[in-house]
Amino acid sequence: MIFHPGNDSFFKPEISEKQNNQMEPPIHWRSNSFLRCTEAPLQELSNPDSDPFIRVQWMDFWPQFEDCHLSRLFNDHPRIKVVNDDPDVVIGSLFGEKKQQSCVPLLLLSWECRNRWLRSRPSSYNRWDHLFANDDLRLIPGTSHYSKKVSGIPIRMNELLPEGNSTFSSVAPIMWNTDLLYSVARERAIKLTVETLPPKFCSFMYSNGSMSDEGAVLRQDLFRELSKYKPVSSGGPLLNNIGSCVPRNEAAQLSFYREHKFNIAFENTRAPGYTTEKIFNGLLSNSVPIYWGDPSIKELINPEAFIWVTDVNQAVKEVIELDTDPHKYLTKVQADPFLNGKVPPHFSRKALNARLEELVIQLSGK
Repeated sequence: MIFHPGNDSFFKPEISEKQNNQMEPPIHWRSNSFLRCTEAPLQELSNPDSDPFIRVQWMDFWPQFEDCHLSRLFNDHPRIKVVNDDPDVVIGSLFGEKKQQSCVPLLLLSWECRNRWLRSRPSSYNRWDHLFANDDLRLIPGTSHYSKKVSGIPIRMNELLPEGNSTFSSVAPIMWNTDLLYSVARERAIKLTVETLPPKFCSFMYSNGSMSDEGAVLRQDLFRELSKYKPVSSGGPLLNNIGSCVPRNEAAQLSFYREHKFNIAFENTRAPGYTTEKIFNGLLSNSVPIYWGDPSIKELINPEAFIWVTDVNQAVKEVIELDTDPHKYLTKVQADPFLNGKVPPHFSRKALNARLEELVIQLSGK
């Protein structure tokens, strides 16, 4: 599904009048008090604090967050500084509850709106002044009043639009540099020959072994089935068989993926618009992705550049077919990942930074 800016109906789920009346209006937080209102544009919020800087605090992010590019986003910003207390704006994630006690504007970063934490408590959306996510909010009951306060419906890495349909991705290092790595990947692809194909068979790198996520179960099934044919290298904590985990940095991950002809790229969930870094790990490393996930992925990525998985047996058959025919494999791995032959202009770290900066400034009221 492709979003069209200005089409408000895209955001609005079908709800009954009774359900609509039961919805809580959004909450806008300011200083140590809050004001309930149904229509309070961000630009009308103000903060009387005399501090010329906008004070931002990161809350409830994952372990080792400080090693992520995102944590350093505002380090040298002329107007924004990161603090550990008394913030003007809180940027929160899902790894804790501290943010729930905050009394200032809240920007929620959720890499999966379908997260059980959110599905089980849809009223929590009223706690946020803006949601930055990568799934279709229409699938969460009782959230239609957030139609203008959401970025990332659905995820489309090339549509970082301030009108309300910005795109976001998961936190993998490779993903931050898609626009830069694309040109490198294209140069490497052109130079590949039958004699210079990757030496190893297939890569697999995950930590989530949950049996409640369909994709997590299926990718483990595929790992085991392909391993009956040839060794599959697992470089993450899950099913690791290479002796240690591949470090979570761009150079190490690129090197690992590039050594393999294929990469198992399964999302946790199959949902329209939900595309994370997984398919790009292979595409930007010249390793053919074996992809299960977003049913609308072919609107963004060239279907000739990856293997679309309908079931495990079909995937195994297609992988073996390509692996045993080097010329056919070469055609696959050399296919341009993007349909128009170039990275969309907003498909970059710069665009992500700019959108987050814009939201922080709006929410602060300074």
